[in-house]
Amino acid sequence: MGAILAAGGSRMRRMKLRIWWFVCLIILAGFSMPPAFAVSIQEDAGAAAPVGVFMAVLTRPVALAPGTGEAPGSEIDTLSPTLSWNAVPGAEDYAVAISKYPYGSANIVWNLQGVIGTSVTVPQGVLVHSEKYRWNLQARAGTRWSPVSNTLYFRTPPFRAPVALSPGSAEGPGPRIASLTPSLTWTGVPGAENYTLAISRYPYGSANIIWNPRGVTGTSLAVPAGVLANGEKYRWNLQARAGSRWSPVSNTLYFQGPEPVSLPQVTTKNAGSVASTTARLEGTLASTIGLPWTAWFEYWTGSTSPTATPRTTHSATGSFSQDLKGLSPATTYQVRSVAENAKGRVQGNTVSFTTAPQAFLEGIDVSVYQRAIDWPKVKAAGKSFALIRATYGDVKTDSTFTANIRGAAAAGVRAGPYHCKGFGLTSSTTDANVVADAKAEAAYFLTVAGSYLQDGYLRPVLDVEQEDAQAMGSAKLNIWITTWINEVRAKKQVEPFIYTSQSVAQSFLNAENRQYARWIARWGSTPPSVGWDFWQYSSTGKVDGVQGTGAGYVDLDRFRGDLARLDAEFVI
Repeated sequence: MGAILAAGGSRMRRMKLRIWWFVCLIILAGFSMPPAFAVSIQEDAGAAAPVGVFMAVLTRPVALAPGTGEAPGSEIDTLSPTLSWNAVPGAEDYAVAISKYPYGSANIVWNLQGVIGTSVTVPQGVLVHSEKYRWNLQARAGTRWSPVSNTLYFRTPPFRAPVALSPGSAEGPGPRIASLTPSLTWTGVPGAENYTLAISRYPYGSANIIWNPRGVTGTSLAVPAGVLANGEKYRWNLQARAGSRWSPVSNTLYFQGPEPVSLPQVTTKNAGSVASTTARLEGTLASTIGLPWTAWFEYWTGSTSPTATPRTTHSATGSFSQDLKGLSPATTYQVRSVAENAKGRVQGNTVSFTTAPQAFLEGIDVSVYQRAIDWPKVKAAGKSFALIRATYGDVKTDSTFTANIRGAAAAGVRAGPYHCKGFGLTSSTTDANVVADAKAEAAYFLTVAGSYLQDGYLRPVLDVEQEDAQAMGSAKLNIWITTWINEVRAKKQVEPFIYTSQSVAQSFLNAENRQYARWIARWGSTPPSVGWDFWQYSSTGKVDGVQGTGAGYVDLDRFRGDLARLDAEFVI
């Protein structure tokens, strides 16, 4: 029995060995199989790839969407659908194939392998409109392939016509648009690469197409300037394109260009807010077709040529106005409104207005020669401002300056300091010495009066006398003045102005410094003929509160304007 058992055991071991080698051969044979997909994934669904005996088979994936199990299937709404399926346990990736009708491997249009996950989007250009398709897939793990999935059938949408949205209506002549450069808009067509548009004018048709852009991407396009015209009737439509295929023509929309441009109707109104040197000119645009429009005024006196105000641009009808400054007091002006648009220019009616007599503020300028001053009495005498000497030369201080400027300010009189330029320089003085002298006098003036160059006080003044101008000559004098003004401006950030005679302003000052000569001495009843803001019209005035030496005279001055202008332009 032992021998039999031994022999039996030997035979059993030999049988097990043979079975083990047979299994190994089968396994090796299974790993060397070509993938089933290499033959055709578009064969009947459910066909299984050959596998070895005892080998674990990948389960068949299930195609989920899009499509149905029967041809021709459902219609999808895009040319780039997302294919989806269920996950296969153990699968590393998937191979997907789409064929078009007539179905089969000969008509495969897309064959993608190595897909990870459970969905993939078909790229643009694979599918076309109005075709029938079917798709399926296999799962893969190493060299093993699952059976082919179920097959789903679908149809792509027809190449539909785009829908023109705006501007316009379905019936002619359509609404009137507001602009000659409208934006045409439409709905997009799935799968369209671009669009071709056409606008024709009345009488409509291909012979009257005025704009025909091609290759337009997106769903809107602005009509460029120069295509459309006011008052014309138009219609437009479009087609979509994908490769060599064209959609049907869209619906047609009708519209009209803006109203034809007509001349504006303008009326000149009576001037308002008329003062001695200012007035507000006013006009009304009653109607205009063709905006925008520009408006301005022309004004003149007597037989002089009209002066035009700056033009203003408007986008609606109604009133318009402009403020005039620098008018002559007690003067009658003629004025008319003017309007212009693309059609042309028209003038309104002419009206007249008369400016008020010149408004003046009365004031004085004082120094040590006026002795102690009773400033409340000066204020009560109707004096609104006072220009007060602070320094003269490079090291001389007016002994009454502090009392005067404080007393004037306390009494409510607008007050400010002035410096009287020293004498001694001539036309032969070197430029370097002229500059040094001006800087020294400016520095000394700021030492004495600098604390009064602040809010509430008048801007500082430089007094340039006739005799000094004649001694120095124009060239040296202007170097000196420019240096002094620059020094004061730089140190205190205020703009000085100049007191001088009319003859010095006309004959000695250059253009740069003449603009600072705003206080002009010309005694008598005739105002200066040069530009001025302050006018010293007398050196022999009498003012209550001012005694003065000798006869008790004081210089009298006028400011051209009211207190509001004085505060706005000359008070720091």
